[in-house]
Amino acid sequence: MNILRSDPQNRWAARTLAVIVATALHLAAWQAWRNQPAAVPARLERAVEVALVSQPRLVAQPQPEPPKPPPPKPPEKPLPKKPKPLPRPVPLKQAEPAPTPEPVAEAPPPPAAAAPAAPAPAPFQEANYKANYLQNPPPRYPSMARERHWQGEVLVRTRILADGTAGEVRLERSSGHDVLDEAALEAVRQWRFVAAKEGDKAVDSWVIIPIDFKLKN
Repeated sequence: MNILRSDPQNRWAARTLAVIVATALHLAAWQAWRNQPAAVPARLERAVEVALVSQPRLVAQPQPEPPKPPPPKPPEKPLPKKPKPLPRPVPLKQAEPAPTPEPVAEAPPPPAAAAPAAPAPAPFQEANYKANYLQNPPPRYPSMARERHWQGEVLVRTRILADGTAGEVRLERSSGHDVLDEAALEAVRQWRFVAAKEGDKAVDSWVIIPIDFKLKN
């Protein structure tokens, strides 16, 4: 009994041996009962009952736990689809340039009729105030200018008309003395002139007449 209590393996072997013995006894009893008549002595029945009662109880051995299933694999991420390459544009065929038409030689234009030559301008002849036959008197020398010995040159701008008279008389440049300037303008207004001509036609024109006042020694 001490050995059974101390060692679990010996205990399990003893129980197994008891079960085998009990089974063998059952088989032997069943065989003897089969071979003998129906009347069975009371002693055998008691022995059989005792044997059945004294069978040790079988202890269920703990079964090992089934292995845990492996953890489920994470779902695989779908790979990104590659974009389909776009079709390459087909280059348009350039239209061939139309052939350049060859230039047609144009006939030269007929020579233009020569324009009539413009008449030559008539020769211009300037007016004259120095002709001897005009007999224009010289301007009067003012007495005040003589006494004070004033001298100088006066330029008189005169418009000579086609009839030979003085139409407009202006002072172009002064001598520096008003009395001399007035004497020159008054003399020119009385003069006669030879009018300017364009060809054979007398025309108006402007001339500048110098009048010089000088005292003689």
